[in-house]
Amino acid sequence: MKKFISILVILTLAMTMFVGCGDKDDTSGSNTSGEGDDKAAVEIVVWESMEGVVSDLLRDKIKEFEAEYPHITVTPTNYSTEDLTELVQTAILGGAGPDIMYV
Repeated sequence: MKKFISILVILTLAMTMFVGCGDKDDTSGSNTSGEGDDKAAVEIVVWESMEGVVSDLLRDKIKEFEAEYPHITVTPTNYSTEDLTELVQTAILGGAGPDIMYV
């Protein structure tokens, strides 16, 4: 149970970190109505190795997050732990990789 709660806390913090990094400077006066807020589309790539209920819960939380922040798309990809370890090592050596990873 502690591991499950730790996972939720880490994912929540990681997702809010990306939301908090947005530009909040609205001094241009171009959007005075408060509607039609044009924000740049953002994609967050998540590599994970969760299974069962935890994996289902992650996808539910991602749907809730995307509903609240429609300009952000979270793309989770599930790998086995062994595959994920190899992929991460290769991605780091290549200068790429996911935005968030959970093993």
